[in-house]
Amino acid sequence: MCPHQEHRNETFLTYIRRIISDLKDDQRFVTITVDETHIKSYFEYKRNTITGIALNQNQAANCELVFMVRMLTCIFKEVAHIVLVHNLDAEFLHNTLKDVVCWLEEIGYRVVSLNPVHVLKCIRNYWINQKNDHVCFYFPGIQTDETQPQRMQIASFATTRELHSKESDQLLKHGYGLSRKAIYHSNIERQNVKLALQIFNNFLSEAWRDLGTKHNLFSFDATATFTEIVIKWWKVVNVKTPWKGKMRQDQFRQPVFSVYNDPKIDFLHTLLTWLDYWRSKGLHKSTLKETHAAFEHTTYGLVELARYSFGSPTPFLERFRLTV
Repeated sequence: MCPHQEHRNETFLTYIRRIISDLKDDQRFVTITVDETHIKSYFEYKRNTITGIALNQNQAANCELVFMVRMLTCIFKEVAHIVLVHNLDAEFLHNTLKDVVCWLEEIGYRVVSLNPVHVLKCIRNYWINQKNDHVCFYFPGIQTDETQPQRMQIASFATTRELHSKESDQLLKHGYGLSRKAIYHSNIERQNVKLALQIFNNFLSEAWRDLGTKHNLFSFDATATFTEIVIKWWKVVNVKTPWKGKMRQDQFRQPVFSVYNDPKIDFLHTLLTWLDYWRSKGLHKSTLKETHAAFEHTTYGLVELARYSFGSPTPFLERFRLTV
C-alpha cells in the first residue's frame, strides 16, 4: 500500500464530492478548519491491508490532520478529509492544505477562508515550548505612536504559571478562568482551543498588571501586552454572529462593515506592520518562522478577503450585509 497514491487517487474527497449535488449554489461557499489530533502509533493488518501508515513518512502515524468544511449561509459542517501523519511539519501541512483547497474548488465548492483557530493554538504552543528559564521569547512592542521607537520586549509563560501558583489557594482570583490544565497540559489537551483561550484572556492580562508588582512577576507588563495583541486579533477573526459585539459592547467583536474607516481593518493593518517589523529584527528559530508566517498570511488573507467581498459582492455576501 502506498499512502501517497492513496491520498491523490480517484477516491480523494469522495464523500464531500457526493453531497455537493444536494447543495444550492449559495450554499457552496465554505470555510476550512484544520485540526490536529494526537493518536497512538501502531500498525494494524486488516483485510490484506496494513493500516496506520503515515502519509509523510514510512512510519506509524502519531497524529491525524482533520480537514472540515463549514458553509457560510447554512448550519452545515462536515469532515472533508483525514490524513495520518508522523511528526507534522509546515511544508507538508501547506502542501496538503493546498491539495484539499484545489480539489474542493474543482468539485464546485468555493473556499472563502481558513479558520484561524489553528493559528491561535500554534502561537500558544510555540510560547509554551520555549526551553529557557522563564519560558519566554522576545517580540517588538506594537507601535501606537510613530514618534516613539519600538523596543523589544519579553513575553514570559513562566509568569502565567507563577500567577496561578500564587492564587491556587485563593477563593477570589484575579486570573479568573485559568486552570492548571491550561498551563500544564498533555499533547492531546493542546488541541483544545478552550485551554488556549484561558491564556489569551482579558482577565489574565488584567491580573498580571494588578498583581505583577506585588508578587514581583517577571516581565508581567510585556507579557500582558503580547496577550492583549493576540486577544484583539482573535476577537476580530472569530466573529460568528452579527450581534455578539453589540451584546458585549465590544466593537472588535462586530462584523466588518467596510474596508475603510473600520477599526477592525485598521487594527489588522497595524498588526501586519508589526509582524513585518518583527520579521526584520530576525526570526532565529524555525518554529518561530513557521508560526510567524502562518500568523501573517492568515491576517493578510482576511484583509484581502474583506477588500474583495466589499469590492465585488457575491449575492450571499450582500444578503449577509443586509441582515446585519
